[in-house]
Parts: sequence; structure tokens; C-alpha cells
Amino acid sequence: MTGGTAGGMREAIATALISMLDEMSYTSISVRELARRAHVSRSSFYRCFGSKDDALLYYAQLAYARRFADDSWARADAGRGSSAAFMRKRFDFVREHARYFRTLLQNGLLDQAFECLDLSMADILSEGAASSSPYARALFAGGSASVIKCWIQRDFRESEDELVELFLSVAACADAPGAA
Repeated sequence: MTGGTAGGMREAIATALISMLDEMSYTSISVRELARRAHVSRSSFYRCFGSKDDALLYYAQLAYARRFADDSWARADAGRGSSAAFMRKRFDFVREHARYFRTLLQNGLLDQAFECLDLSMADILSEGAASSSPYARALFAGGSASVIKCWIQRDFRESEDELVELFLSVAACADAPGAA
């Protein structure tokens, strides 16, 4: 890939990595082969990413950003049930990318992926309550990530609606008087 932007190169590498997962296990993918598939040199790969793990994590950010590019619907309704709609959209996203999230989990990268994704979404998840405290943001982000991690480990047995209901009921308990 000559003359491409750094962002375009990063996207090409991450996309090539995901397509390679259809053919082989993550551990068997070499940086050399990944760079070849992305049509970049090996040195260009390392200018974009420190490791194959970084490329895998970048794909989460890329896919998430595309899916949630217009979150104005959620921000506009903050405090009026937007967290339920957001969580449903989020669970749908995870199920649609199940193979990818399983790969993250199997390679010990799931928590790191959610760390990148969740803190920016914590305000929506908490319907604005987390915006005043970094601890509240971390609590909401970590809690939702843990629920999703468990769901993946349980092979997506529960429906998205069941998980949304669970999340909302736990949040309601936390908001109850005397719950602090």
C-alpha cells in the first residue's frame, strides 16, 4: 500500500487480520503474512502497530466507532431510558462479532479491548450519572464488560433482552435508597 494514510494503513492491517481469522487461528497468524495480506511492508506494520495484539484491539475500536458513530440519539435521551437502547445495540454488536470477541477472550485481550471501548461509553450506560466521577465511570464500564465477558463464556445462551433487563435491574438496585 503506497501513498496511503496511516489511518488507512491501520485499517487495512486490522481488516486483513480479521479476514485471516476465517482461515486460521490467531496464534498461527504471523506479522509477516499479515503485512503481506494487507499489502504493506513489515516495517510499515510496525510503524502502525507494536504487535499483532495491537492490530486486533484496533479492530474493536474501528468497528465500534462505525457502529456507534452517531450516538446523539442516546445522548439526547440521557436519563430517559437511553441506556436500555444503547445496551441492546451493544449486545447486538457483540453477538454479530462473536468470533472476534471469542478470539479476544481466548487470547487474554478481552478486558483490554473493553478498557479502550467502555470508558467513553460509561456516561450513556449510566444515563449521565457517571460523568461526575472517574470511579463511577470505571464501575459502569467494568460492570458492563464483565456481563459481556460472562455472556461470551456462556456461549451467548441468554438473549440480548435478558441481559438488558439484568443490567437495568442491577442499576436500579444501585440507585435504591440506602444502596450506597
